[in-house]
Amino acid sequence: MYIITKNDFYFESSSSDSGEEYETENNLKSKKSSLCSISTSDKSIGALQRLSSEQKIFVESKTMELSEGHFNEKKFTSSGPDEKSGWLKKQSDNILKNWSWRYFILKDCKLCYYRKPGDSKLSGVLNFTQVSATLKIYNAPRPTMLSIIVKGLTYSLNLKSDSPNELQDWANNIQKQIDNSCGKIKEIALMSFGEKLWKHERISEYFFKTSAGTGDLLLFRSKGLNSKIQRGLTGGKYDHVALILCYSSGKICLLEATHSTGVDILDWDDFIGLGFHLGVERIVYRSLKFERTIEKLEKLEEFIKRVEGKAYGLSMKKLLPYFTKANPGDESDFFCSELVASAYKVLEILPLTVASNTLLPGNFSEDKGLSLLNAELGHEQVIDFDL
Repeated sequence: MYIITKNDFYFESSSSDSGEEYETENNLKSKKSSLCSISTSDKSIGALQRLSSEQKIFVESKTMELSEGHFNEKKFTSSGPDEKSGWLKKQSDNILKNWSWRYFILKDCKLCYYRKPGDSKLSGVLNFTQVSATLKIYNAPRPTMLSIIVKGLTYSLNLKSDSPNELQDWANNIQKQIDNSCGKIKEIALMSFGEKLWKHERISEYFFKTSAGTGDLLLFRSKGLNSKIQRGLTGGKYDHVALILCYSSGKICLLEATHSTGVDILDWDDFIGLGFHLGVERIVYRSLKFERTIEKLEKLEEFIKRVEGKAYGLSMKKLLPYFTKANPGDESDFFCSELVASAYKVLEILPLTVASNTLLPGNFSEDKGLSLLNAELGHEQVIDFDL
């Protein structure tokens, strides 16, 4: 795997009197960038100066973008044309085909459902901008059941209500949302992950790259027997986790600990360009909503300088609760989730009382509900490279 060097990570100011930097190819290769969009006046790595107004806007706007993009129940309480929320009976996709009440929200060309109002975890979602859907109404104008059929899938989302009038109103609004969407006919590509499409919210790689911020997470569900064994032993859905780093140049990188490289920084574009994503069953994005202050980002930068290049280390002894704990950055080696946990401690969003070595990749999944300080991880969003 291609790993970015330190010279690409830290930002060094131009030596010209005007301070202006010309974006030539050679200059870009020699430029050093900082997590905090900070320029330095001397040659020592880590020398910091106050951010310019333009650079401050970059940090603040990124924080605002993540806050507005964070998915929660309150975001969908407002009503508008063709929008609707309420209870419907949904038929399960198991052998028994039983019916259960679920709370549905229809908005922005998405039909989402939860076990109950206020739940933070999605039970399922159909995004009509990503699929080609057809609505079938049984026994109109007093319908007894609705079916949403997605082209390319054998499964259909079947819905009922105790009130025919209510069900007809749902049908009218769903049809309008479908008509106003730009669903793509993907058929076979819809099942590229070999899983139930409607169980996960999906985003394009472009959406990920334009939404990502420093501190966000990527969770990986890898292919292969060893990964399956690891997930089976740990009881988690994922076997790897990485921390996202966003640079002032627009570059997106992953801070991760792996068997082959230890603690390193990987360029996302190289990860995709070399086809590493093809060896992964699923890559899930979770945005982090918290206040990205300059002080916290500086601490994270110092942490990365201390841990970059350290070895990968994972053993049964290390996972035990009584294993000797170290301050963030003082660890002699790391496994992937331990590295992310230590970074979150540096950002002051994970309690110091939580032992970093006790957290596994699955602990950062939405199912586990990891408790953070003045911060919140967003819903799991599968990066679909076919969108």
